[in-house]
Amino acid sequence: VVVPCYKQREFIEETLRSVLSQTLPPFCIIVVDDHSPDGCAAEARRLLLGEMAAAREAQRRKMALWFNLSMVGPASCEDAVLTTEPASLGVAAARNRALALARTRWVCCLDADDLLDARYFELGARAAAEDAGLNLVYANQAFFGESKWRWDVPEWSPQGAVAAGPLPVMTLFHRDLWAATPRGFDEVLPMGHEDYSLWLQLARLPVRARKLEGWLLHYRFRGASKKRHREKHHPEIPRLLRTLFPDLYPVRTLLEDLEALARDGLTDRVVERVEAGRRGWPG
Repeated sequence: VVVPCYKQREFIEETLRSVLSQTLPPFCIIVVDDHSPDGCAAEARRLLLGEMAAAREAQRRKMALWFNLSMVGPASCEDAVLTTEPASLGVAAARNRALALARTRWVCCLDADDLLDARYFELGARAAAEDAGLNLVYANQAFFGESKWRWDVPEWSPQGAVAAGPLPVMTLFHRDLWAATPRGFDEVLPMGHEDYSLWLQLARLPVRARKLEGWLLHYRFRGASKKRHREKHHPEIPRLLRTLFPDLYPVRTLLEDLEALARDGLTDRVVERVEAGRRGWPG
């Protein structure tokens, strides 16, 4: 489980406890503090590597017995709290860093203010056991906080990813899928579009998905989120995103996007974020 954290210290305990409460717990939890000014890393260390450490060790030992593993707790499978230095590189870089270190076949990205139903990993594992070809599993998402909306997530399809946008970020997927994409979570695209970019990259790959029954994913809605801000103030970002995937969009749409970008350009804020992403991205 990959947990990026930026200005979410007040929520991270609830998030980590939702992971520990899984009826099928994960082998590894990796928290990445993206240079958060609120001491998120210190709080994560206090909880994950301190207060929760004994419970996590017991979970790993139980998992070893369940799956007939000879060892529990090698360096590649230990919980960890990482920090981004010397400056924040964004949630995409935080996720990519943790995914590069992960050694489990299945991974889940969980933002540090969201929650999981206690049955989510077990139901996902049961689905994978029934169909060995599955490499992506997800469920419906219920909002909490400033919204009680329920998102009946559509069935996965490449066409749906292009037309309707991404699946929930808490989707379970094979790490090999992420590794097969050119950029994973795109560290250059600004203001939340790193998720959308990943799903568009996956639309080019052989994905076999299953949607689980129930509202198993819980998304904390805040009105001042990046997504709502970018949609209102930065319409050029989705235009820029579509031009990066010319094989997935109609020619007319791409021409209209290019015309609008040439006419209106990019705001200074978007240019600043793109340049910051490029400086942090090794490619």
